[in-house]
Amino acid sequence: MKLPSMRMAIQDARDTFVRFPAIICNAILGTAVALILVDHEGSGEPSILFSILFATILGIPLLFSLAVYAERKNFRWPQALGFQAIGILLLVVYASTVPQDLTFAPTAVPGRFFLFGAALSFLMMFIPSGNDTPEQTFWHFNWQFFLRVVIAGVYAGVLFTGFALALAALDNLFGVTIPGKRYPELWVAIVGLFAPWFTLAGTPDARPGVARDHPYPRGMKVFALYILGPIVLVYLVILYAYLIKVLVAWDWPKGWVSGLIFGFAGCGVLLVVLLKPLIEKEGMVWIRRAILWFHIVLVPLLVMLFLAIGRRVSEYGITEPRYIALTVAAWLGIIVLYFLLSRKKALRFIPLSLCLMAFGISFGPWGVFAVSESSQRARLETLLTSAGVLNNGRVTATHPPVPFEDVQEISGILTYLRDAHGFESIQPWFETNLRIDTAVSRLRYKPASDIAEMMGITFVQPWEGTRGGSVTLRASGGFPVIGYDRLARFSPYAGFNDRVDTLGGGVCIRSRDGINTLTFTGPDTSVQYLTVDLRAHAAAILQGYDRNVIKAVPDTIMMLRASGNGLDVCICPWSIDVWTKDDSTRITYMEAIVLFTTPERTP
Repeated sequence: MKLPSMRMAIQDARDTFVRFPAIICNAILGTAVALILVDHEGSGEPSILFSILFATILGIPLLFSLAVYAERKNFRWPQALGFQAIGILLLVVYASTVPQDLTFAPTAVPGRFFLFGAALSFLMMFIPSGNDTPEQTFWHFNWQFFLRVVIAGVYAGVLFTGFALALAALDNLFGVTIPGKRYPELWVAIVGLFAPWFTLAGTPDARPGVARDHPYPRGMKVFALYILGPIVLVYLVILYAYLIKVLVAWDWPKGWVSGLIFGFAGCGVLLVVLLKPLIEKEGMVWIRRAILWFHIVLVPLLVMLFLAIGRRVSEYGITEPRYIALTVAAWLGIIVLYFLLSRKKALRFIPLSLCLMAFGISFGPWGVFAVSESSQRARLETLLTSAGVLNNGRVTATHPPVPFEDVQEISGILTYLRDAHGFESIQPWFETNLRIDTAVSRLRYKPASDIAEMMGITFVQPWEGTRGGSVTLRASGGFPVIGYDRLARFSPYAGFNDRVDTLGGGVCIRSRDGINTLTFTGPDTSVQYLTVDLRAHAAAILQGYDRNVIKAVPDTIMMLRASGNGLDVCICPWSIDVWTKDDSTRITYMEAIVLFTTPERTP
């Protein structure tokens, strides 16, 4: 076996550049931009570099699709370059839509970027074979390309590890100062240049008429039948058992079940993709029936999926995750109909439909971001109007008290709008500009709490006032220590039902019922001085405060004094973790100082 020489490697790299010049140049540009951003440790000011970086990342799948399509259609070299120039123009247009002050841009900007990336990735899977090549060719092209990507990832990891250790050796053995940012720069260079170049070098020839060997991987068959197959069956049993429970109890399906159905459907679709080439093999005819039954049993689960998602939408409106969940559920319905009713049942329909779906929901008034913003704005408008905060399209801070549940919803919607879209949609309700006047960013908005204050509402977090949750009470200052002669630190947690801690001076604390009740005893616990109900103390504190994650409670309120049988104690907790549910309270953890005067020293 002849090992590849350096001359062969250089020749392969040159041939790859000739075959994919636009992608290689795009990767070089993107890597250079990323290296500049890493070297300057990000960009605190608006910079066009972010726009270029986003465009070059999307340029890899887009230009690859265009190059392979031109190759499949036997375009001449100048025609192929002209065809890819259209893609470069599209990338320039996209870059112009990415805000340069990306640090403060709404999350819809990276969200749209990921949708475009997903759509172009599915386009990469479909376009090399199009609709005019055999199914086997489509499957094996994608399989070989996928293997090349995995190998490139492994090689990139090995290269980075090796060179990173070499840099560390120079730093530690020879005293050469290596700045910490050189390591991420090394990773960017390897992933940005080596990985795509190596992957493209192994891309199968997409030209028609090129002879190809299509052996089905043995390991793939084992993985599909004996690993992925049992997983799908387990999902199926669990989901149908839950479906029967819903029908018997006539209980509305819970939103959590949506993830399980998506997991089942995703594993099932992947199993169909992996096993489809085996249908025509001898002894594998049963796979055709298995694929048919998979799509049949998916129908009732899709009905339950739509009910579960619909319940969340009816209660809280549409957000990006719920919109995407509904879209994916609709796509699954289309896939089921296609594989049940279509004669061709072509696998290429899966990436093509996913590509069109991702592109379709990424922009426009029907898109995921516009619909989500409109839905949440409508919910906010309804809440404010019913509470008397919004009158004739204007917000007023003078209005009757707003119910806590409505305040909580209003606060959540304001937080969502600021993070995901900004406040432009509700700006007409206010006379004051909702943006922060700053030279650093024109996309920076005021905090949601400030907007709530303009409405005459006290902003609350989503977890405040909930029926169940963890609450942390924190003391706001120091504790007086006069009048006691001993001090001990006490930090119990609810992991022990019966625990004894020695404080010193012949005094111990016995924690019972978790740490809800504390009993001060002698060393042998037979002598009991007094018992302190810590749970009642925490519940009394919560009565005077809105439930929140952290509250600055005055030290005089946090302190708990008690005396009995000659023992005087003062528990000074600077932090108490309380679990609340409905009207019940349970202490889960406490950090405290215990001040006490021993019975021998008590006058």
